[in-house]
Amino acid sequence: MPDEKKVVYAKFKIKDGVDIFHDMIVSEDKDRIDLWIGSAVKKSAVSSSEHLTEKNSGEFYKVAKNFESTIRVFQKTMPFIMTTLPIMMNFDDDQKIREFCRDNGKVLQTGEFELYALEIPYWAELEKRISDATSIAAGVSRLPDFFLIGLVSAYDTFLSNLIRAVFLTKPEIVSGSDKNISFKDLVNMGSIDAARDRIIDKEIEAIIRESHSKHIKWLEDRLGLPPTKDLAIWSEFIEICERRNLLVHNGGVASIQYMEVCREHKCNIAPDVLGTRLRVDAKYYKRAVEVFLEFGMKLTQVIWRKLMPTQIELAAAELDHFAYRLILQRSYNAAANILKFGLYEMKKQGTDAIRKQIIVNYANAVKLGGNLEEAIEILDNEDWSATTDKYKICVAAIKGELKVVKSLMRKVVDMNLMQIEAFQTWPVFEGARADQDFVEAFEKGFGIKITEDREKYKSSMEYKEGDDVEIVDNASLVDAVVNSTMPLHQQ
Repeated sequence: MPDEKKVVYAKFKIKDGVDIFHDMIVSEDKDRIDLWIGSAVKKSAVSSSEHLTEKNSGEFYKVAKNFESTIRVFQKTMPFIMTTLPIMMNFDDDQKIREFCRDNGKVLQTGEFELYALEIPYWAELEKRISDATSIAAGVSRLPDFFLIGLVSAYDTFLSNLIRAVFLTKPEIVSGSDKNISFKDLVNMGSIDAARDRIIDKEIEAIIRESHSKHIKWLEDRLGLPPTKDLAIWSEFIEICERRNLLVHNGGVASIQYMEVCREHKCNIAPDVLGTRLRVDAKYYKRAVEVFLEFGMKLTQVIWRKLMPTQIELAAAELDHFAYRLILQRSYNAAANILKFGLYEMKKQGTDAIRKQIIVNYANAVKLGGNLEEAIEILDNEDWSATTDKYKICVAAIKGELKVVKSLMRKVVDMNLMQIEAFQTWPVFEGARADQDFVEAFEKGFGIKITEDREKYKSSMEYKEGDDVEIVDNASLVDAVVNSTMPLHQQ
């Protein structure tokens, strides 16, 4: 048991003249905290191991990490805005309209209803204020449309980056391109690298101008990938892309082209939708984010492993970490889909340890998603007899075998297989933390509370040992989630 209680430091940079922060960093590393000076971090604040990881990770790792960060923005921002804005608008309308009537009119009734009589000269100003409020409300109602357009645009940027990684990894694909550069342009660019980048840019630009289905067809043909038509979410992906096109080019009104493309790809659309305006409600938008998240990550994994077979272990570990972070966000179905893909559709998972981590996280995602019976079946299909007690205690926790968990709890900590904090934060112990007998055993065994007030901050228990995050402005707080690099049982 450690002599000193671990702490996490949270450092804020406060705006001049205003008691509110605009930058922050969270870390267990006090030296890093002390060196942090805002959005610009001193070079020495970044450890050499971080540089080494970035240097050796390769292009596909960077694409995967950037994609996850981007999707998370769309996953978190729109629901936050749509929840917050109506409240702000209500206060603003009350101030601009109701208080205007109160200040310039005669009160005729109070109570549940307030009635004011205003003289005619005030009517023009009141009408303007009501008109402004109506216009703002109409604009807010269109925000899901705008976010969907942004989501597809962000995916296009991701795909451009993914194709660039393909070209950099397999340059012979570029060599077969019909794109060329004049001698004059080559001289002006001054280097082979600059010429290579120009050719890659021109090739990517030509590819991205095509339809989203042709993007994937290009990848299938050039890389010999399995056809996406067998992917369960393919038709949803196409429909979302086509709906985005309608919003941009046709005011959201279903066109003949939309109908034809959706029918070609067997999308689930109503037969009488032609000519109607297709809306983007909260349910549709949430599903669109899930589809793009799953599609983009699967596409990255397939290409990454095919072109970089020496990095299969890194790719598998990143898939597991990615899904683990989804579990922390309580996106259980999305996490289960990703982990199931990694287990059963990818031929290799790297090491046996990574494969077992994926199995445990998969079973736990299924359990937390509401299907304990299936979760137990997933675990029972694997032989855990030769594994360490760290795996065994996690398996027991998922199955609800709390006697086993309590019997192994002290042992795994004493053998340094797990940290005490694991029982306080890991999702596999979520059910155990709800059991009073387990809580009492933990607090008696380790002499600390399992949590000070778990309900107060359980949704933000995403920080893991060794992680840190910088937030450059308050808007980033919509998605102030740390990119954890420690799955539920780190070796």
